[in-house]
Amino acid sequence: MAGLITTATNPTSSEQRSAQFVAAQLPAKWTVVLKDPSGGTGGTGGNTADLAIYTGGSTNNRPDSLNPDDLSEHNQRQPIDIYTPARGATGQSVTATVGGKLRSQAAGGVCVDLSIVPPGSRAAIVATLQKQLVVPPRAVIIVHADTVQLALIGSLTA
Repeated sequence: MAGLITTATNPTSSEQRSAQFVAAQLPAKWTVVLKDPSGGTGGTGGNTADLAIYTGGSTNNRPDSLNPDDLSEHNQRQPIDIYTPARGATGQSVTATVGGKLRSQAAGGVCVDLSIVPPGSRAAIVATLQKQLVVPPRAVIIVHADTVQLALIGSLTA
C-alpha cells in the first residue's frame, strides 16, 4: 500500500474512498496525494485531476513527509481524476464522461466510484466501459464501489 497525503481542503467521501483505494493498489514506496483540483478543463492535461501519484516518498505505507512539496524529487506519474456517477447513471453516460475526462483533464486516468449506483446497475456500466471506451496508452480506468475493485482497464503501475 502506498502512502497517502490529503491536501484537499474539503474532500468528498467519494474522493477520500477513491484516494484510499488507489493507494491500496500501489507499491508501498509510492505516494498518492489527494489535492484540490486547480485550473480549468479544455486540454490542460490534468490540471483538474484530484490525485497526483509519485513513485517514491513513502516508507512502511506512510508518507515520509507530510509536505507534498518534498515529493518534488520523486517521479510524478500522470494525474488521475475521481468521478462519481449519479445514482441513475447509465453505461453510456459514464463512458462519455470518462472519455471526456481522459481527453481534457486527466490524461493519466480516471477512478470511477460507483458506490452510490445501485449494485444491480454496476455490471452494465462496467461492461459498457470495457467495450466502448478507448483508453490511451499509459492511462488507466479504475472502477470500484465501496473500495471493492470492479474493473481495471489499463495498468496502474505501468
